[in-house]
Formats: sequence, C-alpha cells, structure tokens
Amino acid sequence: MGDITRWGATGQKYKIHPETLEYFQILEKQGSRPVATLTVEEARQSSLDRAEQFAGNIDFDGTTEEYICPSPYSTEGIPIDVYTPSDYKSSSSILVYFHGGGLVTGSRRTVETLCKIIARDASCIVVNVEYRMGPEHRVPACFQDAKLVLRWVNLNKGRFGALNSSKLGVMGDSGGGQIAAAVCYDVKGIDYQVLIYPMTDMTCSLPSFSEFSETPGLNQSSIDWYMENALKTDKQKRDGRYNPGQQISQYNLPPALIVVAQLDPLRDCSYVYNQKLIEARVESSTVLIRGAPHGFYNLPGFFEELCTEANHHVINFIKRFHNS
Repeated sequence: MGDITRWGATGQKYKIHPETLEYFQILEKQGSRPVATLTVEEARQSSLDRAEQFAGNIDFDGTTEEYICPSPYSTEGIPIDVYTPSDYKSSSSILVYFHGGGLVTGSRRTVETLCKIIARDASCIVVNVEYRMGPEHRVPACFQDAKLVLRWVNLNKGRFGALNSSKLGVMGDSGGGQIAAAVCYDVKGIDYQVLIYPMTDMTCSLPSFSEFSETPGLNQSSIDWYMENALKTDKQKRDGRYNPGQQISQYNLPPALIVVAQLDPLRDCSYVYNQKLIEARVESSTVLIRGAPHGFYNLPGFFEELCTEANHHVINFIKRFHNS
C-alpha cells in the first residue's frame, strides 16, 4: 500500500504527499487488511485503532460535556459530546460535527481530537454526534438522528452558553459530509456548512471513481462494502433525501466550504456539487489539498502538514459566522 507503484498510473500523474506515502507504508507493515475483507465489527475496531494511533491528542483548555438528545426512534436517545473552549464568547457560533465512516464505521471517539482542535482554533462550540449506523440501523436512521440533533441544539443554545442569535453550522467528513449536506435541505436555521470530501454521488458515476478504483485506502470495493451495509435498497443511491447530488434544487442553502482530497474517489463529487450550489446562487467554494488521500482529515496527529493546510481554510471560514 505504501509503495508508490501501488498507486499505478495515479502515482505517476500526481505528486503524492510524503505523509500519504508514509501512512500507507505503516499500514502495510502492520498487516492492515482492506475494509472490504473485514466484518463490520472488525472494520469498526480498525477505525478506532487508527484514530488512537494517528489522530493524536491535544491539551484542550475548555469543558467537555455529554448530553442525550431525545429521540422517538430510540429509547436511549442520541449521545452527543459538547466541547466548549475557555475563550468561547456567547456570540460565537455552534458547529455540529458528523463523523465519517461510510455510515457504518467511526464514532465520536474517532474524531474527538479533531473536534477539540476546531473548537480551540475557531473559538466555537463543537457538538460531536453519535448517530445510528448500518447495518443495525440502515439509512435513513443516520439522517433522522442528524435532523433531531440539529433542531435540539438550535432550541437549546442557551444551555450551552450561547445567544439565541448565535449562528449554527454543520460539518462532516465523507459519509458525515453527506449527512451534513443532506440535512441542510430539511432543517431550518443552519447558517453555514463545511463539507470534507463528502459523498454526494452514491451512483459512483463520476470519473474520479474509476481513476482511483483500485488505489490504496478508499477505493471502489470499499465503497461498495460501505453502501451494502448502510443502505436498505439500491434505490436510495438516487434518493435526494440521502444523496445531496441528486437534489433537484439547491436553492436557499447556507454558504458552503468544501475541502477536497486530491487522491480520492470522491474528489469529483465535491466539484460537481459545488458547481450545482453556485448555479443555484449559493455561496460555495472548494479547497483542494494536493497529495492527500481520503480520510486524512480526522488524523491530525499524523497528517500534520495536510491537516494544517486544510484547517487554515476551515477555521477562517467558521470564524466568519461569529456574531460581532
């Protein structure tokens, strides 16, 4: 996985960042197996193991509190962690984060360090959501949970020390970015969205899916594995309620920042979706992180240069939505 020859023609076409090469070299030495060969339980453990090894830790100057968002779909409710930096001002924004993992793997723990970094550097409250996933709870479960959490957070801003006028943002990576984009169509009061290499074409019809169909990390076989475990039917791949790229209209959506990984099957999703937003007169822009693979963003302890580059844009974008 780590040898540049494993990247085939893409290894000659693109300049692969040294962090990317080293990351896959480490996984190869550790005997890491492709996700498509794993059980769901093994894949979830692998996701957690990688976060523990590569996400790093920070000394967070602030508070972390767990809340349970009431849900008609689960007697246990939806657990969320709320990170509030010590320098938070009540006029700053609240950001609700949905972790990646193809709607099957990942958890609050796999993005904990990342959420604390965003809270610290953007001086905003970050809400980290433990939404239901497949195959135990297939689509639309995760989207139902996302909508409930966003509405609950909007109604309970004062509980977090925020003003009622404080801006509300959504953010997510990969499958979490898919969730973040999709809920903007149904939930009122969202002021901005940050999408990190979001899945917005579950039909996998764009050129980058073919270009990176057999490369290390996320490739077509792993994408198929995620969708087989996340979806109830193939029809959901073309359902705009779950696949933002299939929406007929993108009007009246909040401003968007889309972070694109260059070496990613989902790369073209971002560009096509960004263009749809622009055509609908939605403020939207993309930032390309060259030499970066899918999944780098929630591993800031290892991808130091790539994450720093991405967060330069993300943090500045979030700060725009703090009330003056």
